[in-house]
Amino acid sequence: MTKLKLRDYEPLDYLAIDVSEQEMRHRLGQPLARHALFHKLGLCYTAVDPEGRIVACGGLHRVWSGVGELWLVVSPLAREYPYILVAWRNILAGWLQWHHRVQATVDPQWPEAVRLVEHFGFRAEGLMHRHGAHGEDEMLYALVKEE
Repeated sequence: MTKLKLRDYEPLDYLAIDVSEQEMRHRLGQPLARHALFHKLGLCYTAVDPEGRIVACGGLHRVWSGVGELWLVVSPLAREYPYILVAWRNILAGWLQWHHRVQATVDPQWPEAVRLVEHFGFRAEGLMHRHGAHGEDEMLYALVKEE
């Protein structure tokens, strides 16, 4: 099994990752350089394969004390490394030690993204009308630490 290296996120990772067609559509017309820098403000990581290719990058923005917002960009290359899901699940578990809620917004028309957050244990909380960057609806998901 080939190992991935998990390292601190750098803004260029967001710009350099090979993304799916769906992610490309979401990025259209967006200020990518600004997004890349904004993501650096939280706890962020990048998974890199032995050839130096970025497999995924993501992190957690602090919404307010105890609440974080997950962002995650996964390359189609991740199909070669299915155990990356275990690494991200472990990262989320660590974040839940310090947060009582981690949330994520997902395009409900993107089945892979929906499956991913549900795989991590997030539960759908509601549809947010015209919340997306292009006026698309998005679904709010949350992972809540039990009392």
